[in-house]
Amino acid sequence: RLTAGSFALLRPVIQNELIQMYGAERMVFGTDFPMWNVAEELDKFLSLGLKDEEYELISHKNAEKILKIEEV
Repeated sequence: RLTAGSFALLRPVIQNELIQMYGAERMVFGTDFPMWNVAEELDKFLSLGLKDEEYELISHKNAEKILKIEEV
């Protein structure tokens, strides 16, 4: 799981390494709200330099699969 709180603890290069090591298909971004500012943490996530497919998986597609939410 990739959470907003990890941005305070891990440099972006380490976060990228973890995503590559474990795979974007095994990550879900969570905001850790109300601990961190959601907009700022989302900006940090979006600045990791991932591929579009990786962003989509981590930001919503993996959660949709876990929660069995089908596209309408």
